[in-house]
Amino acid sequence: MRMRRVATLLASLAMSTAFQPMVARAHHSAAMYDFTRTEWLVGTVKEIRVMNPHTSLVLVVSNDRGSHEIRFEGHGANNFYRVGWRANLVKVGDRIRIRFNPRKEGGEGGFVTGFVTSQGKQIMLDVPSRPADVQAPSDHAP
Repeated sequence: MRMRRVATLLASLAMSTAFQPMVARAHHSAAMYDFTRTEWLVGTVKEIRVMNPHTSLVLVVSNDRGSHEIRFEGHGANNFYRVGWRANLVKVGDRIRIRFNPRKEGGEGGFVTGFVTSQGKQIMLDVPSRPADVQAPSDHAP
């Protein structure tokens, strides 16, 4: 009887270990974003985590709704690092300009594809479909 318990325990442990890599590879979809449209937004960084699998960004913006927070996600750290991102390039409290693909349903937020720091450093992903996508509009300066 004791041998059966040990075998059951070992089998359970082996099964749970075998399925962990599949859980770690789970990934959500970016289907909620409109990758045919590019927008720009200026705001003050409240939270930023450039990490894998996705970047997380919260900007404080002021518009016709007043001052409020908008949440974004974006490419992972590996992609941003390849185009020049380094730790502490953007910090909480910095005023930045972001390039993003908006939500399909029209809500605030989106999928970040680039940053322009207050010092003018550009971190841009993707090959834009139009040259105008690379340069931020001048009326949106941080």
